This record gives sequence, C-alpha cells and structure tokens, in this order.
Amino acid sequence: MRKTNQVIIAFFLIPIVILSVLNIVSPVQVKSEEENRLLAQWPTFSLTSLFSGQYTMDIESYISDQFPFRQFLVNIYTHAVSALQSPFQGDVSIVVRPNTDIGIGEILESDITPATESWPDTHATTNRIAPSTESSGVDKALPSLDPSPAQSSPSPVPTQAPTPTPTTQPTPTDANIVAAEDKVITYSAVIIIKDRAMELYSFRSTRVERYITLIEKLHKLLPETRIIDLIAPTSVEFYAPDKYHSNRNSQENAIAHVYDRLPADIVKVDAYNRLKQHHQEYLYFRTDHHWTARGAYQAYFAFCESVGFDAVPLDAMKSGTIAGGFVGSLYRYTNNPILKNNPDFVEYFMPIVESKGMAYQSDSMTGGYQIRAVYPQVKSNNKYMAFIGGDHPLAHFQTGLENNRSIVVIKESFGNALVPYLTNHYRNVFVIDPRTFKGSLSDFVRKHAIDDVLITNYAFSISSDEWVNGFQRIIG
Repeated sequence: MRKTNQVIIAFFLIPIVILSVLNIVSPVQVKSEEENRLLAQWPTFSLTSLFSGQYTMDIESYISDQFPFRQFLVNIYTHAVSALQSPFQGDVSIVVRPNTDIGIGEILESDITPATESWPDTHATTNRIAPSTESSGVDKALPSLDPSPAQSSPSPVPTQAPTPTPTTQPTPTDANIVAAEDKVITYSAVIIIKDRAMELYSFRSTRVERYITLIEKLHKLLPETRIIDLIAPTSVEFYAPDKYHSNRNSQENAIAHVYDRLPADIVKVDAYNRLKQHHQEYLYFRTDHHWTARGAYQAYFAFCESVGFDAVPLDAMKSGTIAGGFVGSLYRYTNNPILKNNPDFVEYFMPIVESKGMAYQSDSMTGGYQIRAVYPQVKSNNKYMAFIGGDHPLAHFQTGLENNRSIVVIKESFGNALVPYLTNHYRNVFVIDPRTFKGSLSDFVRKHAIDDVLITNYAFSISSDEWVNGFQRIIG
C-alpha cells in the first residue's frame, strides 16, 4: 500500500516539478505570433498595486501567458471543443466572454520603432508586392462568400474580381428602436456562421447619450469648424440572420438614433446605406472585426457625397494584395480552427496624391517617426497595420495639394483604412486616437487652422467606455 502511495505521489509531483523547472528556464516570450498580441510580462512591484490587488492579478496574467507549451495546449483545447460541438451546432456557433473589448487597438511593438532610414517608395514597389487586383485574377484566392443564412438565395451572379460570390439583399430592420435598459452588461459575444465571425451588437442608451452630448459640446466649442460624424456598421448587419441585427440589436437603428439627436448643422455621413448597396463585395474581413479597404472606400464615397467632394473612383487608384494570409481579432477572440483554416487577405488602394506621414506621441509633434498612408510591405502578421501603421496618439499626413484644406480625424482603429482616401482631398490630414492622445482637441484645431473635424467610429465604439472616456478627456 505504501509503495502504491509513493507511485501516486510521484505521478503527481513529477509533472509539477518538470513544469516548474521549464517555467523558470524557458525564455520569457514577448509576443504570441499565433494570437498576434503582446504577452503579459512580470509586473513592476509597488505598494499601491499590491494593496489594490492589481499586482497579484498581473502575476496571474503573467503565469497564464508564459505557461510552458501554452499555445500547444490552447490549440488542443480549441480543436477538442470544436470537434465536440460541431455535431450539435451546425453552421452557427456563438462565443461569449465577459469584460472583453475586441477592438482594443492595432499597435504592435515591432511597428512603433522610429524610422532610422528612408522608407522605400511605396508607389514604385506596388507591383513587386502583388499585381494589381484589377487584372491579376486573384478571385481564385478570395474567401467564399456564402449567402446570408437568414435568406434563401438564388444561384449567385459572379461579380468583378476581387469581390467574392454575392449574397441577396438583406431584409431591412425594424423602423423603431426598442428602449435599452439603463443597466450596462459588460460582456461581448461573437457569432460564427460557417467561416465568418461577427461581433454581436446591443444598443446601450446611456453610453450613446454621452457620445451625443460630447459631439454637441465640441460643436459649441468650435462654431466655425465643420463637424462631421461617420458611424460605420459592422458585418453582422449584412451577413447574419435578421434576429441578430434587429430591434435593440440593430446598428442601423442605433446610428439613426444618434444622427437624429445631433444638431442639424453637423454633417452626418450615411455610410450604412452605401455599404448595404455594395454588401456583395469583399467589404469586411471574416476573421477580424474591421472592414476591408473596399469597405472603407464605400464609407469614403459616402463622406464625399456628404461634404461636396468628388470621390476618386476605385479603379483610378493603384491596387494590390498584401502577400500572405491574415487572421485577425475575431480569431484571437474565439481561437476557432475554422477561422484559422480560412484566412482573409488584405487589399490596398493607393491614393492618387503623394503624402508624407509622421506619427507622434504628443501634440507637441516632436520626436516623431515615419509612417505611410498605405504600406504594403508591412511586416506584422496583422496585415491591417498596412493602413497608417496602426494606432498612434497623433499622426500627420501632408500632401502636395495647394488647396490648404485641413482635416483632423478622431477615430479608433476602424478609421485607419479610411484615412488614406482623405489624402486625395486635403493638404493636411491629422489623425487623433483619443484613447492615447493627451492634448486638448479644441486647442489643436485652432492652432492648426483645421477646416473639418471628422469623428468616425464603428458602432461598438460609440458606447465603449475606453473610447468615449478618451473622447471626453480631449474635449474637456
């Protein structure tokens, strides 16, 4: 009996000892290539963090992220769960996690190093990265675009490459918003339909009211400046069954609610209907919460209609596809193997106007580093970083246009793919991310003689504490 106990104890202790030794001797990992995110590092000790409990929580995060064979074990778990669920869930599954902000940002440590040498001429090297998608026949590499499960669809009519197989027009949502409860439920959820993942939306009245109030305040602070609001819907509006985007889940209704409440002389860009008209095209990634360059173009077109500009035709811009596949934030959120096995690709469209870009950490605009409006040679696994180099507190693009028009874009990462198109119309394009910018927006506008202020968000950000808190801070 004693020998049996010793064997049991040995089987219990030996793995613990081995894992502990491996945890000590293994090098600390900085980034997970699989999840495309920075891993937790050992926290800095302070009495404040100790007594608040943050220090021990940070240690827990460190151990979780640095555990030996972590990614191998995560992959086994996700494949096992997927295999067990697949006989019961069919083509639709929902993943729910508490206190998770999917759209937390797009900056990685390898992409924020100040430039030490001149960047290659992006226009000159476009064809070396990928041939123009207008003539390269890349439709064979496109993800398939199945009809929305909400509708029965006739045989799809092929569209011009590189747009995927089309779906039928989605059914309009209900006309009236259903009142949301004042209580805020902090959770997020993603629905996966076949090989497409989409965030599920829920209207939150109190947080949206803050967003509206702040835009009204900004309008009063800057009466001589044109204020423009552009709220972008997400893919769930166009590619999910009606029950996932109707009533209080309807982004169409939420956007209309915000626009109806804003003063009449604020420009409201109707990106929703423009995207809806072109929803058969490759407007949204399947594995990431962002829109594609094509999706951003449709919003840009709606912007031009709203402010009186002539949009540059899509086929007038040099285009290409960034080398390599791309799996994004919704794969990282779900770890779903179906998404991993059906990666997206990233198209780009070069502005017809040359620009020079710099990113800065503060409104002093000193000590900056070079960025490109579109950079097809992006090295990050996150190919969406090709657009303005990701998120920065402040960025500035100067073009050779002689119209002296200036715009400042207040955005989160959804706006990154939109900004390059604006360089076709402005001499100066400033870009501010209120989550990290520390200055005063009204002072900045006056200092740089800004003509237009564009506030652009995807529907989730208008009720995001992190983004709205930052927006409030820079407005004052």
